Parts: sequence; C-alpha cells; structure tokens
Amino acid sequence: MIMGRKKTDEERALAKAEKKQQALEEKRDATKNVLSNILYWQGAKLVRSDVDVAERLTAFFRRCEETGEIPTVEKMSLALGTYSARVGLWEHGQGLLPHMTEATTEMIRKAKHIIAALDAELAMSGKANTHVYVFRAKNYYGLKDQVETVVTANKDQVKTPEQLLKRYGNVVDVEYDHKKPSIPIETAEVVEDAERDKR
Repeated sequence: MIMGRKKTDEERALAKAEKKQQALEEKRDATKNVLSNILYWQGAKLVRSDVDVAERLTAFFRRCEETGEIPTVEKMSLALGTYSARVGLWEHGQGLLPHMTEATTEMIRKAKHIIAALDAELAMSGKANTHVYVFRAKNYYGLKDQVETVVTANKDQVKTPEQLLKRYGNVVDVEYDHKKPSIPIETAEVVEDAERDKR
C-alpha cells in the first residue's frame, strides 16, 4: 500500500490562501454581475404615461427573465426612471404625472405583487434568506405582525359602589359613602388647609 505524503505547513497555508483568493474573486464577480444588472436601468428616462409604464414594466420583467436576475422594487423603480419613494406614491394614486391614470396605479401594484410572490417563493424554497424576506415583506408588501385582542362586555358587570361592596366586601374592609365624593388624601389636606385659611 502506497501512502501519500503529508502536506507541509507551507503547502497548507498556500492552499488556504488560494482558496480565500478564489472566494474573493467569486464574490467580486457576483457583485460585478449584480451591479451591471442594476446599472442597465440607471439611465432610463422617467416614464410619463400609462403606456410608458406598461412598456417599461414589460421590458423590465422580460430582461429579468432572460438574464436570470432577481427583480426588486428598487431595480423596477430605476427601470421606470425614478426612485422607490415615488413608485410608492404612484402605487397609492399620488403624485401621478399628467398622462398617468388609475391604470398606472394598478400596474405598479401588480408588478410589486409579482416581485413579492417571487420573494416569497425564494424564501419558502430556502433560496433566499427568510430574515431578508420578512424585512422586504414588511417594508414593501404590507406584511404586519399583528395580534388581535377581542374584548366583549360582561353582562354581569358590576356598575355601582353598592354592587362592588356586595361583591368584594369580604375581601376589602372599606367603608364607602357613595353620596359623598371621595378625593385623594393629598387633595383633602389641601382643601382642609384652604378652609382653615379662610377663617
């Protein structure tokens, strides 16, 4: 049986450095690719009508499909020639330009829904970080952490001081005159001092 020789410390260090360099180059290539996809839309002119919006969204999603890049709201906004905040306004029918109608609002909503569906599917299949998905869903797609509390009135609810005494009298040793309003002790002392000053 022939045994392979052991690597020296120097060879191990060299292999580790090469692996680290390869990972760095892969990261750089990925960043270059992503940035290239984003900058593709950087010079896009601002859409000014429903027709412009329809054509640009179609071109945007076609390019994403062809290149395999992930569509995002930010990148879609660049494709429309603007920024995310303005697209958010358009989604709610605000800040529309003169040749834009409710059709633009609907197209923006549908486009964001497509992106949301893709994000959800990527997260559910483990191809996207679930924390990133939750962040994006809360900031772009209206997801909310919500707890509902239902309060119902009790028909047997105690309403008067006499009922309270009847119900809790054995627990609390209190004499209460419901005809005489009660006031906090500090207030009572101030009232007594004021009455004394009048005399």
